[in-house]
Amino acid sequence: MKKGYNTIYIDIMVDGRFYKQIPYVYNPLWKLDEEDARKKVLDAYPTLARKNYELRFSQQRIAR
Repeated sequence: MKKGYNTIYIDIMVDGRFYKQIPYVYNPLWKLDEEDARKKVLDAYPTLARKNYELRFSQQRIAR
């Protein structure tokens, strides 16, 4: 991770239920870019494109 960047976790919710969590690296000097986060999620999970999903950002990592 580059110096000055932070990691936040994107919780992917499908139809109101938890689906997956992925890390998202961002620079705290700029506002979080939700469109970039959506693109990253769809790149990782293209099957979500046709589903009703929402993103939530958290500081806590969910253990496997």
